[in-house]
Amino acid sequence: MNILAPLFSNNNAYTLIAIFPLDVEEVKVKKWQKLNIPCGKTPDAIAVNKRWYFEKIIQVQTNERVGVDLSGTLRFAYTELGDAKTYYCGLGNFLGIQLYNPRDVQVLDVSDTGDSAPLAEYITKDAKAIIGRTLYLECYFSGKPVPKITWKNSTNHDIPLGHPRFIIEESGHLLKIESVRQEDEGTFRCKAENTLDVKEEYIKVNVTTPPVRTTGSLRTYTKPDQEDFVLPCKAKAAIGELIDPPVWYRNGERLTANNVPDAERYSFSEDNTELTIRQLVKEVDTASYQCSVTNSEGELYMNGYLRVISSIHVSSRPSDTIRVSHNSSEVYDLSILPTGDHCCRISVLYYFNGTQLTENVLHKPPFRKNDSTGMVSFVPSSVSEEDLVDWLGEYTCKVYNNYQEKYVKFTLVSKETTPEAIVATSESTGLWWIGILAGVLVILIVIIIVIVVYKSNYPGETYQLEKTELKHHLNPEEDLLNQSFQEI
Repeated sequence: MNILAPLFSNNNAYTLIAIFPLDVEEVKVKKWQKLNIPCGKTPDAIAVNKRWYFEKIIQVQTNERVGVDLSGTLRFAYTELGDAKTYYCGLGNFLGIQLYNPRDVQVLDVSDTGDSAPLAEYITKDAKAIIGRTLYLECYFSGKPVPKITWKNSTNHDIPLGHPRFIIEESGHLLKIESVRQEDEGTFRCKAENTLDVKEEYIKVNVTTPPVRTTGSLRTYTKPDQEDFVLPCKAKAAIGELIDPPVWYRNGERLTANNVPDAERYSFSEDNTELTIRQLVKEVDTASYQCSVTNSEGELYMNGYLRVISSIHVSSRPSDTIRVSHNSSEVYDLSILPTGDHCCRISVLYYFNGTQLTENVLHKPPFRKNDSTGMVSFVPSSVSEEDLVDWLGEYTCKVYNNYQEKYVKFTLVSKETTPEAIVATSESTGLWWIGILAGVLVILIVIIIVIVVYKSNYPGETYQLEKTELKHHLNPEEDLLNQSFQEI
């Protein structure tokens, strides 16, 4: 049997209440003692929907002495005679509120003051936080006078009231951490202090996250054919969190090393985070690609699309070297004629010695441009011979669209710079070096001759033996040393 009764809410609106069971449980406590009343057996509901009421219609107002934790337990730091009431635990939704487990609290009067040191009654333990979400940490203490609660973050710094991300609520019992960050991992501290003692408790916070996208995550791509391309499947998690190797799909069909459209062109990286496709083929490789990344906290499913377009092809271009003459009326064609995929407009930019030639320059001598066809010509006779020299040099054409670019290079030189002149210059340069080598050789020969002549004229202290001395095996040097001569 359910009993329906009106409820006064904060905005004075009426809501129906279902009350069950009808049996009231008695709770006796001495004045100044702590009191914790659990919500009891109730249907599954999120914690914030649990509230306490007395007189069936009046919600218990929380303060420094009285609070309700996230599990729904009604907590008194100490009791007073005025706390003697019948309390109901209520679960609410948009339809109304259901009241459960009535408790008849009886407070017994005592004569002493009942002062007591802070004592931890409920502390959050081993909290797990998800990056970017909100985390709630709780510290409830009993004691009289009511302990004042302060908090420190994971870097052991005090958390002030009014902090934009660390929000202290419920008279200090609750710390709400908004938009959790990796650096929040560590140990938080709550300290309870009254006139008798100080008590500090520690809450370990483990910051984690399911896999999240990064700049290297799979997305949509447009690439030219005949090129190699790497499809990435990168994700990140909290520091220290492991991520399983990605699982790949193509148009919803599982891809593995043994199940790909072309085993010679498709390959996976060692950790499976990259799929390489070599020499893209428009008709084959244009497709939807998916990958799934998981860890202990969840899964990230990424969807991408690879669009392969026809590559840029230059069908007509200037010769590598163009010889021009001021005395000639000849017009030289510098046009670039590219073709490519019908999806994309192809543009051409001209550079001379590294400097881009603007449209204004291309419409002035010695250049000529046809805006309707895009043809660019070079007219040497349209400028003076001195000015023509300034336009001789290396030209580069950048041929590009939004997805590819190619470069074409050519050089303008004067016709007077003939191949024969270049060869003659090279030969004369070679003869010059030969002359130097010959001169060095002559000098070396002269030096050798001088040394030989000098040695001949000035033999030094060496004694020259005569034939007679040689015949009788005489050795004047040895005889001098022995101070004796043999007779010949």
